[in-house]
Amino acid sequence: MNSHGRPSLGARTTHNRPRSPYLIYPTMLRPAGTSRMKSARKKPTAAKLRSWRVSIIRKRGQYLGTVEAPNEKAAEVVAVAEFDLTDEQRRRLVVQERN
Repeated sequence: MNSHGRPSLGARTTHNRPRSPYLIYPTMLRPAGTSRMKSARKKPTAAKLRSWRVSIIRKRGQYLGTVEAPNEKAAEVVAVAEFDLTDEQRRRLVVQERN
């Protein structure tokens, strides 16, 4: 007890029943290394899509647009389909990764 008649912070209080750690620390009911929240399961993805800038070489490079693909080869295939390019245009195609 302190000078005001109240129990001090470090003092033990007497109870008729023993203290249960589960009343004070409910997290002790779970096994170690687990959490209350369910883990978010990620969808399996083959590859992360990146953004690619597509241009075609003429007298100067002409910007056609952007495509989303996991790698440069796939970006070229997507660009040919999306911009309806011929075989000749495909040979002059430039694909660059955007930052």
